[in-house]
Amino acid sequence: MSVDPSLKKALRQLRNTRARRPADLVDPAEFAAWRDAIAEALEEIAAAAPDWDDRLRDQAYSEAKAARAQAVQIRSTINRSDDHGQL
Repeated sequence: MSVDPSLKKALRQLRNTRARRPADLVDPAEFAAWRDAIAEALEEIAAAAPDWDDRLRDQAYSEAKAARAQAVQIRSTINRSDDHGQL
């Protein structure tokens, strides 16, 4: 059984995005942007998943949602620190 080209492309995109993980986590905004990029790649996988593979689709969407939530939480923390720094 061969893998659909759009799924192959989405998996390659996830692999490439994971490889671009910020080396140092000094810049939380950069890490949050990377988590958003991971979420986008996972959403592409979910969209390209074959109709018969609900588990793959559900897992990709679930992981994308978690990645986006983490990015939001990181940005919220950054914003709170900026607010406190301006006092």
